[in-house]
Amino acid sequence: MNNFPIPLPIIVVAAVVVLVAAVLIISWYMEKKRTEAFARLADSLNFEFLPKGDVALLNDLRTFHLFGLGHSRLMKNLLRGSAQGLEIGIFDYRYIVGYGKHQQTFQQSVFVASARDMNLAKFSMRPESFWHKVSSLLGFKDIVFDSHPGFSKKYLLKGPDETAIRELFTPEVLDYFEETRGRNVEGEGDLLIYYRYSRLKPEQIRDFMGEGFEVLNIFRTPAE
Repeated sequence: MNNFPIPLPIIVVAAVVVLVAAVLIISWYMEKKRTEAFARLADSLNFEFLPKGDVALLNDLRTFHLFGLGHSRLMKNLLRGSAQGLEIGIFDYRYIVGYGKHQQTFQQSVFVASARDMNLAKFSMRPESFWHKVSSLLGFKDIVFDSHPGFSKKYLLKGPDETAIRELFTPEVLDYFEETRGRNVEGEGDLLIYYRYSRLKPEQIRDFMGEGFEVLNIFRTPAE
C-alpha cells in the first residue's frame, strides 16, 4: 500500500481551523461562566437579571455619546433594580468600529441610573486624550474652568448648553473630578451614565456600582 504524504498547506489549514475552533469554544465557555456569575450577583442584590439586555433601555440611551459610537452595538448581562426613587442598571456593552480586518471591538461596563429628583443639563465628560488636544487647536473647544485647571486638563467636557453645564458643574463637582482619573460620565434630564473603558470582572461589579452611586450623588439635585 502506497503512503502519500499530506501536503503542508493542508496541514497548516487544518491546524488553523482547529485553533480557531478552540478559541471559539473557550470564548463561548468564558462568556457562559460570566453570565452565570452575573446571574448569581443579581440574585444576591435582589435585582432582575436579563442576560440578553433590554432593547427598550438601549433605545432610551441612544442619544448619549457612548451609544452613538460604532456599529453592531450590543447590551448583555443586565442587572436591573430599584430603590429609594432610583432605577439602576449595570450591564456589559459592546460596539465595533470599522469593518473587516480593520475593525476594532470595544467593551465597557456601564452603570445607568434614573432619578426622579434629578434634572441634568445634557453633557458628556470623558478623559481628555492627545487627539482631543489636537482638536482643540483646530477650534473644537471643550468647556474649561479657569478656577479648576486640573479638571480642564484631565477631562473633555461638552454639551449643547454651556451656561447650564457651568451651573451643573459646581465647585464641589469640579473638586471631586479634579481628584480622580478615568471617569466617563454623561447625563441628561433624569438619566446619568457612568462607564469604564474596559469590561470589568464579575467580582469587581459591586465596587463599580459603588463608584456609580458616588458619581450619581455628586450630581443629584432636586428637579425644578
